[in-house]
Amino acid sequence: MISIVVPAYNEAALLGATVRDLVDGLRAIGEPFEVHIVENGSTDGSPAVAARIAEAVPEVETHTMRVANYGEALRTGLLASRGDVAVIFDVDFWDLQLLLAALEVLDAADEPRGPVTGAGSHRAPGQSADHQVAPSLAAARFLTHAPAVSVLNAPAPPRTQPRDHRPRCP
Repeated sequence: MISIVVPAYNEAALLGATVRDLVDGLRAIGEPFEVHIVENGSTDGSPAVAARIAEAVPEVETHTMRVANYGEALRTGLLASRGDVAVIFDVDFWDLQLLLAALEVLDAADEPRGPVTGAGSHRAPGQSADHQVAPSLAAARFLTHAPAVSVLNAPAPPRTQPRDHRPRCP
């Protein structure tokens, strides 16, 4: 089974469409899956949107946190995951082609090789393209030398809506 963890902080405007598209894409792959929406202390109605999605879609579970904490949201979702493979997708940054490529890397290994990571980032308004690529390349180079880690580096898909780049934690 594939477990998808989706942390959501003030993503009410995108959450419904994102999860619908994500679930449709995962169903088309034909592998069993689950999606964990971890509502991360939102103030914009994200908890209600997440709850409605979970009621309507059997593969989706929600987890609600009172305080915004991205790391704890990831931890919560990963600990709740029951799949053999766990993937973290942000509401506004997910790519099923990258997931399929990662699964191919895992399936091609003679033995389990540990995590497969995808590196990609989006450019914040006003930043140069070099600033956008540098963190991805640095992460990919570092992880390539880590034992038992496979790295996929893919360009980030375009955003559907500008992102609020303020810090997520109070």
